[in-house]
Amino acid sequence: MDVDTPVAIAGAGPVGLSLALGLAKAGVRSIVLEKEAGLPPHSRAAVCWPRTVEIFRSWGVAETIKAGGIVQGVVTPTITETSRRMLTLDFRPLARESLEPLPVFIPQDRTEALLYDAVVATGLSDVRFTCAVLGATQDDGGVTVHVRDTSGAQRDVRASFLVGADGGHSAVRASIGEMLDGETYKVRMLLADVSIPDDRDALPWPRIALSAPGLLFTLRWGVGQWRLISTLPAEAVDAAAVTHDAIAPLVKQLLGPGTFDIVWASVFQIHRRCAPRFVNGRIAIAGDAAHLNSPAGGQGMNAGIADAQNLAWKLVAALAGGDVTALLASYESERRAEFKGSVERFTDRVTRLVVLTSPRLRTFLAACASLVFRLPGIADKMRRTAGMMNTRYVNSPIIVGKGKLLGVRAPDRELVCAGVATLVLCDVPQEVAAAAGMPGIRVQTVNAAAAGTWRMRAPFAALVRPDGFIGWIAASPTAADITKNVRIALGGAR
Repeated sequence: MDVDTPVAIAGAGPVGLSLALGLAKAGVRSIVLEKEAGLPPHSRAAVCWPRTVEIFRSWGVAETIKAGGIVQGVVTPTITETSRRMLTLDFRPLARESLEPLPVFIPQDRTEALLYDAVVATGLSDVRFTCAVLGATQDDGGVTVHVRDTSGAQRDVRASFLVGADGGHSAVRASIGEMLDGETYKVRMLLADVSIPDDRDALPWPRIALSAPGLLFTLRWGVGQWRLISTLPAEAVDAAAVTHDAIAPLVKQLLGPGTFDIVWASVFQIHRRCAPRFVNGRIAIAGDAAHLNSPAGGQGMNAGIADAQNLAWKLVAALAGGDVTALLASYESERRAEFKGSVERFTDRVTRLVVLTSPRLRTFLAACASLVFRLPGIADKMRRTAGMMNTRYVNSPIIVGKGKLLGVRAPDRELVCAGVATLVLCDVPQEVAAAAGMPGIRVQTVNAAAAGTWRMRAPFAALVRPDGFIGWIAASPTAADITKNVRIALGGAR
């Protein structure tokens, strides 16, 4: 197995496969090393939020993902005890800013299978199962990845870069001496996928039982397929909690009496943890290897896929001669700050308000939510936060310039999903634009009437990165300004 590859990826979960796909779409080869014998047969994450579907669109797989799940524009949690809607969260207004405004409810194992098929179809990624990454060493020229292969022998893989997408017990993270700092919530959770064979499958969803001692919640992601989430009492035994007898009263409380089959069930603890560093030299970590958060809000897998997109184009730039240090430092600063400041904060609040509260307090909060979510400003903020559309990158070594939209998704829906670097010019003199022309960067002109959309006054120029975020924006630029700052924003050698 002594092979050379531009990028080695540990872990064939949704994050590792997303990274491989993002690299392949830019023509970069990779090898994915997975310790298990195949893709996992059971689901975990249950939803792809609009920002994730945008990412999938940029890689050409959004339609495949949507066809494999349930696209739901309006989410209206129903209180089982009263059959009343607790609140309404309408994602359709996001169509003003996104070509993919709606979440897709789809089990993680199906997402992984579809990503795997897409990765294999590129012909640019070698996915190897029963190949466990044991650790890695690095030098100025690359990384030596130590692998136990299918025969049980230890082999080495030589790569320019190594990315650990190998989960919460990451061997790659251990190889760079990092641990996940944070806390473990004092609660255990039951996750159960059940099949419903009768007309209960037509009930409105998601469904929540407010009178339950802890959280008791369910959603649907296919014909007859339901996901149950429940907190467990402290005295519950894990093995007993996943039995048919233990799950039956939960199904009855959420969906009513009737038969059901357990597809899969598991007990787990929930965490809010994050590594102090995501990068060491030519080794990076992503997804659960870099951060863990409560499943409340369904942000974890989606955050990991956003890690993969952010890192993919930067590895492509680094392999093309870019500033390796600046590019990888920007990955760490951007994604770590986004996790700590948005993902972790949101999921922690949802956990404490919904999972860790008493039935009486949950009922009160539900009544408040039904009123508060009718306010346009609150509803807009919540759909953008839940949909992960509010990401803003600041304090990054490759984000430069001055503008109200600096570091956020471009206001052009097409550019967000284009997947290529685009220089946007608004009323910039033709001689300036011609002098600043750069190979490999698409140029798009907009007229002065569109300047307001970009929160600027004409003339201005902006660089939209391959991930759809604005890496540089400035008013009245010269040709030298454009050339210099576009190079910085794309991590070019300095």
